[in-house]
Amino acid sequence: MLSRYRGKTKCSTCNGKRLRKETSYIKISDTTRMDLVNLPIDEVRDFFLNLKLSEHDYSIAKRLLKEINNRLQFLSDVGLNYLSLNRASNTLSGGESQRINLATSLG
Repeated sequence: MLSRYRGKTKCSTCNGKRLRKETSYIKISDTTRMDLVNLPIDEVRDFFLNLKLSEHDYSIAKRLLKEINNRLQFLSDVGLNYLSLNRASNTLSGGESQRINLATSLG
């Protein structure tokens, strides 16, 4: 009975990106968070590895960048570098879910 009230529709505000519009105001090197989550993990990892920051900005972001790079590296190491970060969990295969859990445990 509840299934008639559950539907999958594309949000007109975010166009299915599943992020609030305010996230588009945040930019990292002229790239928005919305743009990053739609890229495959290997491209996002390359983006953060090649990110050029001023010395002041780097000192602020150093710990966060280390955590981001480590997590992206774990996902890449378990063979999930083709996935995008915006992928819904219910669309993952059983093996992909297991590998994400493995990467989470390693992290």
